[in-house]
Amino acid sequence: MPTIPPTDRATPGGQVNILLVDDQPANLLALDVVLEELGHRLVDAASGEEALRLLEDTEFAVVLLDVLMPGLDGFETAKRIRTQEKARQGTRHTPIIFISAYDMPQFSPEQAYTLGAVDYLIKPVAPTILRTEVAELTALWRQTLEAQRQAELLRLLIEGTKEYAIFMLDTQGNVVTWNKAGFNFHLTKPVEPDVLQRLIGY
Repeated sequence: MPTIPPTDRATPGGQVNILLVDDQPANLLALDVVLEELGHRLVDAASGEEALRLLEDTEFAVVLLDVLMPGLDGFETAKRIRTQEKARQGTRHTPIIFISAYDMPQFSPEQAYTLGAVDYLIKPVAPTILRTEVAELTALWRQTLEAQRQAELLRLLIEGTKEYAIFMLDTQGNVVTWNKAGFNFHLTKPVEPDVLQRLIGY
């Protein structure tokens, strides 16, 4: 199955990108066959190095990563993925599912989970289990995208409102930020609830 060119970012409710990393073409083909019915973009990488290049420009909902590969093995690839994410100073933490041909002491599940793995599977992997797990992770990714979209819409709404002062509160009721109209109150952050109530007569 040919690799589907990834888009930079998936859209809420639509297709997402799934990265499959294995140095064996037959293994990549098997993963493609198992996951194709989910309807997402399956992007194949034949090495850890190729996977890292793809991750530089494209966001993936989940990475399925073979453990034993020539060059960069799965664990080293995962370490570099985390390094790339930290370098971007963002909040993205791409879920990684490690897949191993057999249990190897030098590549233990305990080590995998310290690298942020969500699972460590031993071949042969039951197709239903793999599809279900990947489907849950992609659904979570789409929910995250939708939450980010809603947050951006709210930010634009607040910043664009000039006639009214809008105050944003944290879970304890403290005002943590406000729009331009709110600056008329000459507040400093954070503002305790009782202070705001006195100012606006609430």
